This record gives sequence, structure tokens and C-alpha cells, in this order.
Amino acid sequence: MCLGFALGIKFLLETRNSNLIRLTYLISLIAILIILTLAFVKILFFTGELPDKDKKRAVKTFGFIYFSCFIFYVMVLIYFSNPLRGSFFEHFFLFFLCLPPLFYLKGFLKKYYLDHPLQLGDEPNWQAIFSKYKISNREGEIMRLLFAGKSNKDIEDELFISIKTVKNHIFHIYQKLKVKNRVQLINLIRNFP
Repeated sequence: MCLGFALGIKFLLETRNSNLIRLTYLISLIAILIILTLAFVKILFFTGELPDKDKKRAVKTFGFIYFSCFIFYVMVLIYFSNPLRGSFFEHFFLFFLCLPPLFYLKGFLKKYYLDHPLQLGDEPNWQAIFSKYKISNREGEIMRLLFAGKSNKDIEDELFISIKTVKNHIFHIYQKLKVKNRVQLINLIRNFP
């Protein structure tokens, strides 16, 4: 998009040929649409390789939201814009249309997935944590795996329990420790006296 605007400005300054500017603008929009469509198709194929249903749904939803926002932007731009004068509002609008998929992705990562295990110097005092918060043996196993950065699917595979059971245990752990997500859980464990 930036390249298209830059070429349009260059042609405007050098030639003042409005047809050439419109053509450059149209070609840049078509190129961006092709690139986004190919990326969306790749996302759909890529999700088939993911074993975790939550991750699969998240990647597809992220791609769909992003693609939809950009298609909406292009429609607005084509019908209500003049490529000879790119206004501040158009760029502002494009910027804000990039935010919904990023907010969705942030929410998903915060809720379900902690990719990298934290590097800690000392092992937490698990027995003290378990006794203070009345954590069962199975919840303790799951807490250790969460602390190690495992996803729900990894926990399901390692403990041979269903994903629903994993989520139920995590919900009970959150209630007992009065935390809302994995980051808070890990911070509580790390800072436990």
C-alpha cells in the first residue's frame, strides 16, 4: 500500500498524469489483495497441520478477521476515495482496521497459550503452594506442566486425559489461587515465599 502511494505521489509530482496515478493505485490495491488472499489460503492449509483445536480455530479466526478488515478497507477506499489525494483519514482508518485482529490474537494468547517456558533459578516450593491453596494431586501435576509452559493439548497428551478435563482442572486451579490467566498463575508461583 505504501509503495502504491509513493509511486502515485512520484507520478503526481513528475507528470500530473491522473490516469497513470489511478492505474498505479489500482495495481497496488490488486497486488495487496492477491498477497492477502494467498496468505489467507496458506493460513487455512497451515491450520490443518495443527493438532490443537483451540490453536486451529484461533489461527483461522485471526486470518478471517484480518482479511475481512482489509477487504472492508479496500471497498471503502474504492467507493469513497480519490487516489489523487490520499487523506489523513484514509491512513488513520487503515491503521484502526489493523487493530481488531491484533486484539483478538492478544486475547487468545493471554487466555490459552504460553509458548515459552520461563527460565527460573530455583524450583518453586510446590508442597507449600499445594497445601496453602488445597490443590489436589492431579491439579498439582497440571500446575507443574502449566508452569513449564505446556499448552492444554500438551497436558492432555502427557496425562492421558481429555481436553475438557484439562480445562476443568485449570478453571479450578484459577479459582483456588484467585488468578485469571496463566501469566498471573506463573507470577504467583514464582513469587510464592
